[in-house]
Amino acid sequence: DSWTAASSVLGLVAWDDGLGGGTQLYAVGDFTTPGTRFAVYDGTTWGTVGAGTNNRTRKARVWDDGAGEALFICGAFTNPGNRIGGWDGSSLFSLTASGETANGVNGEVYDILPTTLLGSGSNALVLGGQFSTMGDGTSAARVGYWDPASMGSWNAMGDGFNNDVHALIEFDGSIYAGGEFTADGNTGSTTLNRVARWNGTAWVAVGDGFDGDVTHFVIYDSRLYAIGRFDMSGSLTMVGVARLNEAGTAWEALIDEDFAGIWTQEVNGSPANSKGGAGAVYNSQLYIIGEAEGAGGAEVGFVCEAAREASA
Repeated sequence: DSWTAASSVLGLVAWDDGLGGGTQLYAVGDFTTPGTRFAVYDGTTWGTVGAGTNNRTRKARVWDDGAGEALFICGAFTNPGNRIGGWDGSSLFSLTASGETANGVNGEVYDILPTTLLGSGSNALVLGGQFSTMGDGTSAARVGYWDPASMGSWNAMGDGFNNDVHALIEFDGSIYAGGEFTADGNTGSTTLNRVARWNGTAWVAVGDGFDGDVTHFVIYDSRLYAIGRFDMSGSLTMVGVARLNEAGTAWEALIDEDFAGIWTQEVNGSPANSKGGAGAVYNSQLYIIGEAEGAGGAEVGFVCEAAREASA
């Protein structure tokens, strides 16, 4: 099987739905075949997942909401559900709070994060994106969570943000958000330069943040890495990828010994300005993908492998 030429795969996840087929690989994205933005691979062929979705599908996460594991998806779709929905192995479903008629949220969802740090039953699903309301009208400035207890409820997380959220992660007992935002979503008086940490009641700054968007987080060797389209954190240069210091108070630039010198990559023989796009840990190594722009605007994609620190 193959993907259509204009298609993009935006997310992959392996999951066993418990119905006897074993672990299968699920893909989400912009593609329309095989499957409509939502497809499954059984080890031999790609197939459809229900009727799929009716618009871009960005992420898929396995989560047990208390009723058993299911595969939850998010994106720009309005069916199944408004930008958030799921697949239980047999059918697609939406999320509607008890006593409400509207499901999901009113704007695109870029990322979702299952967590035990929120919810009345210490179990919730955090959403980040470009929405402003959840369900029948719960105000939530680009971030909020679904509490599955008592038939479900939508909940804001403090004042939220003044611009889009692209990435969510749980690290060292806290939830972190990254994106395009520069301040809180209420008065804008709290500076939050593209990265923030939830302290249980409000979003707080993480060091000086960044001068450009944060698009992805990854945890490697018990450290948090931010990846995106930035060049600086405060007065320090750190292009495309940065590491949170051990105290959790500032971001560190990666030197050649950390990343095998890839940030001095060349494009068409000229020094390149590299920007990270995403990261993953495989076989105990951290890999970063992204793009580099050189003289004259020439661009090239890259995949690089991080060198382990001598102390690791």
